[in-house]
Amino acid sequence: MGVDRTYAIRQHRRFMDSWFKLDRNYCRLLKRWDISINTLWVLEHLQRHPEGGEPAVLADQVNMLRQTMTLTLDQLEKRGYLCRTPHKTDRRRKIVTLTPPGQAFAAEVLDVVTGFELAAMEALTGEELEALVESSVKYQEAFEKSLESESKNGSGE
Repeated sequence: MGVDRTYAIRQHRRFMDSWFKLDRNYCRLLKRWDISINTLWVLEHLQRHPEGGEPAVLADQVNMLRQTMTLTLDQLEKRGYLCRTPHKTDRRRKIVTLTPPGQAFAAEVLDVVTGFELAAMEALTGEELEALVESSVKYQEAFEKSLESESKNGSGE
C-alpha cells in the first residue's frame, strides 16, 4: 500500500525543505508587524475566541510551550494589544483577551496573511488544490496513527 523506505526518505527531504521555506516565508511576511509566527497563532486563536482564555489552556490549544506563551503574551500586552484580567471564580488565574486595538491589529494581520494564503491557493488548479488538501489531511492522519501505534506499544509518551 505504501512506498518503499528509500523513496520515502527522498520525498521526506523535499517535503521538509518545502515546509521550512514556507515557514521562512511566513516569518518574512510577519516582519511587517515585527511579530513571530507564535504571535500569529495567538492572534488567530484570540480572534476566533474573543471571550479569551487562560494562558495555559491557550498554550495547549496552539501547541506552544507555556514559557513561550508567557513571552508572547507579554509582548502583546506591552504593545497594548492584550489584557490580562482576573478569572471570575479564581483570582489567582488570569484570562487573556485582545483589547480593541489588539482586535484591529489581529484583523489587519490575519487579513493580509489570509490574502497571501488564498493567492497561493488560487495559483493552483482546482485539482491541484484538492490534491494538496486531501494529501495533507491523509498525511496528518497517518502521522497521528503512527504516534498512536507507538503509544500503544509502550515506546511513546
